Amino acid sequence: MNSIDFDEKKDSFNVHISIQQRNAKKNITIVSGFPDTYDLPKILKYIKKIYKCGGSLVKDKTENTVIQVSGDQRQNIRAFFIECDVVDEPNIILHGF
Repeated sequence: MNSIDFDEKKDSFNVHISIQQRNAKKNITIVSGFPDTYDLPKILKYIKKIYKCGGSLVKDKTENTVIQVSGDQRQNIRAFFIECDVVDEPNIILHGF
């Protein structure tokens, strides 16, 4: 896997990984809290490829761009961020069930 390089200081922000129920059996994982300097399309591309799921970039209510991934991918995305050194482990906040 290629490394993802970022210039932003990693400990200056928190990333929130939450889950939202779409209907009775379907879920969406939402990743928010990234600074504007991060290449979110590149991160999304890696997540979709590694975990074989659909995903997109959407604007939330406050006009910030968030990553939206199909299924409950909270633990997978957390492990991906730690493994690829995108975000430090204490700065990842999991929400949901």
